[in-house]
Amino acid sequence: FVLMKQNRMSRRADQRHHLNLQVDLLAEKEITKILQLQQAMCRSLGIKPDEEVRELSEHTAVEGLAKELEEKIPE
Repeated sequence: FVLMKQNRMSRRADQRHHLNLQVDLLAEKEITKILQLQQAMCRSLGIKPDEEVRELSEHTAVEGLAKELEEKIPE
């Protein structure tokens, strides 16, 4: 019974981690879009954006990253 409970707890933990990863990837995508919008506003106002903001606002291949992580994470 103890092993069955541990297996069930392990599966639930894996599901939570997977859900957290999905939320984190979505947040990454949203934040990148917000930074791109901020850069566009800076350009229209004639303000030179920070170099770090420029780097962070570059497109992140979230879907490719998710697939790569899925392939590398053992089941």
